[in-house]
Amino acid sequence: MIKWVFFDLAGVLFVEDYPQMMRILGKSMGLPADYVWEGYYHNLKERLCLWNQGRCSALEFWKPFFRLRKDASLSMKKKWVQETIDPFIPIPGTVKVLKQLKQVKLGIISNQPRKVIRHMNKQKAIMNAFDIKLVSCYLGLIKRFGDPRIFKLALKRAKTKPEECIYIDDRAVHVETAQSLGTKGIVFESPQQLKKELRALGVKF
Repeated sequence: MIKWVFFDLAGVLFVEDYPQMMRILGKSMGLPADYVWEGYYHNLKERLCLWNQGRCSALEFWKPFFRLRKDASLSMKKKWVQETIDPFIPIPGTVKVLKQLKQVKLGIISNQPRKVIRHMNKQKAIMNAFDIKLVSCYLGLIKRFGDPRIFKLALKRAKTKPEECIYIDDRAVHVETAQSLGTKGIVFESPQQLKKELRALGVKF
């Protein structure tokens, strides 16, 4: 019997569209899109780990990006950072599925930096629906392929067994890591697909 359903945030409950974000920033900064992508990808893996673990600020994360405009003031940089946060808006179809779930408890397991999760927390009708929240920047622990620690922590806090849980993520590598513990998993593609797969796993609406 399924007792818990855990959600990732960006890409499942909130829009995650980096190409659109880069287009917005390129226009705002007056730079070609390929220049913007170059700044974004510079040491990206290392920067993301630090940012998602709460070990660097948004301004520090975007530092390679800001080098593309050496004339930028601090206020301009803060404006550009906000333009990377604003596109994280709720996905209506997934929110509807979330609100329709019955007879299960809800949790979050997500890699998010502080500035983004604070933005998401403003959506109180969504975020208050969750019984427990495991967010990387507050734990200093991130989801990595093959590293089950954050999922084990979720099970411990939920006081439940792996087979009683479902984990939903738009990245298959994280779903596979959760499944390695015995948790059921769904790779998110669309709200319609999500609802169908939840039903197939015995979740009631």
